[in-house]
Amino acid sequence: MAVVQVNTGAATQELMGLSTDAKPTTNVKAGAIFTESDGGKQFKFSGTAWFPLVIQTSITGSLANEPFTQADLVDGVFTFSETQNSLYLHNKGLADMTFTVNSETFTLEPSQYFDERLLPFTVIAIASTGAVACYGYGRV
Repeated sequence: MAVVQVNTGAATQELMGLSTDAKPTTNVKAGAIFTESDGGKQFKFSGTAWFPLVIQTSITGSLANEPFTQADLVDGVFTFSETQNSLYLHNKGLADMTFTVNSETFTLEPSQYFDERLLPFTVIAIASTGAVACYGYGRV
């Protein structure tokens, strides 16, 4: 896969490619984000070099549980060790993705987020060809 720019014209330049692709350093703005489509890892460009981007896994008023990416799925399914009542999901891929929780199926377009309270659940099924970032959480 060649490195592609995901959000042409946006304030923050977003690039996507495989983990094996060389991250570009020319024509890239400081603050740009590079997402590996085959693993979900993200990097931020300083203006001269790429550095791993640390993803915050807690939200004010909530407690994040078991963050995972598509690399953690087993046959497209992730099972939380504890019951969850909310879900955060980010489609980092270039194509639509679907996910199912409690027999309800949702679709996210590329770059869309899902951050909702749900009926209690432990299992999520995800169908995606691109990078995914996800975690369950309980309100405190």
